[in-house]
Amino acid sequence: MKVRKIISLLMITAMTLNMVGCTDNKSTEPDNVIIDPVTGEEIHSYNIAVCLSEDNTRSSAYVAGFKAALNKRFPDDIINYQQFVSGQDSNTPRDIAISASSGYNVVFTCGEEMLDATQQVIKIVPIVACDVYDFQGITGLEMTTDWDKYTGRNITGVSNIPPYGPQLSIMIEASNKLFTVGLLQAEDDHNADFQNQMFIKKLKEANIKYYLYTLPPKDYDEESVNLEGDTVITHVNREDLIKDACQKCDVLYIPGGSSLGSDKEIMQMIRNQSVMTCTPTYGGDTRLAEYTTVTLFSDPYDLGYQAGKKAASILKGSSAKDIKISNCSEKYCTKLYNGPIARASFIEFPKSFAELNTFLKDYSFEELTVEDTEEAESDADNTEEQEN
Repeated sequence: MKVRKIISLLMITAMTLNMVGCTDNKSTEPDNVIIDPVTGEEIHSYNIAVCLSEDNTRSSAYVAGFKAALNKRFPDDIINYQQFVSGQDSNTPRDIAISASSGYNVVFTCGEEMLDATQQVIKIVPIVACDVYDFQGITGLEMTTDWDKYTGRNITGVSNIPPYGPQLSIMIEASNKLFTVGLLQAEDDHNADFQNQMFIKKLKEANIKYYLYTLPPKDYDEESVNLEGDTVITHVNREDLIKDACQKCDVLYIPGGSSLGSDKEIMQMIRNQSVMTCTPTYGGDTRLAEYTTVTLFSDPYDLGYQAGKKAASILKGSSAKDIKISNCSEKYCTKLYNGPIARASFIEFPKSFAELNTFLKDYSFEELTVEDTEEAESDADNTEEQEN
């Protein structure tokens, strides 16, 4: 009997200890624990630095889309955001980059100046960038049309450049005929040249003739030697080059982010000459669109959402260097026309186009939904693969 009592007591004690152990395990297990795929450590939250070149409606749309993608993939309380804005509290982009260089799992940037500053300072923490045209130039990659869209380092993101097919389509719609395209760029604008070379590929596929015009920063005299050995001085005039383009070409094309956009004088020349000759012009961004007939608006909410999906992949263990730079989604590229220029050029547009100034004034990213944007990213990936 004593033996049986002892055995029973031991069994009860063991069961009690086991129950206590289970209770302790459950009570000490925190909610929303994530195992870091790299270190194997438990993580209770992630820290993301949001670094903006400007604080405006467009930046707000980037950030809203970015957070929407992450909130769909992680509990709301698992991610902490710290926002920095260039110019606020006397912060320069480099100051912000230094602040974001430690203590963060991902750095999200908006704007080329901000990406440039962070990529110079931050060499390990993954950077996901938006509002960028020139990924190759900023990250120090060779400018080549055969680029595979990987940076090979701790940087990935979403390009503002729309797919080239839709760019060509809007130019066809803007013109009654499209036999010849004039491609405009400034001297030493390597990214504009890259985009023009990519667009030339699309033009060749469609058997469309083109002329490439490189516009100097100012008029100048050019020396050359003729067949008789005499030195000939030719005056190169920017306005004459633009006139020639308008006379020879059915549509003029200026790539997004072109440095021509910062030269108000030359953009006014392009606008005036194109209106005089009723030559439609395409500007690759809304700044250029102030002087051109049409543009494609790349929705910043969609761009931010795509960037958020890339950030989520990184938090789940992917490396930024293994994630392609993607383009904006064709589904969320809106066709815009500049009303005053269109009327002055006697060009009418169908209802599939929106008027530039009215659209930008009324634009609200809150009208977009996460589900629609997620579908749009799939469209962008498919278009990207086709164009590569």
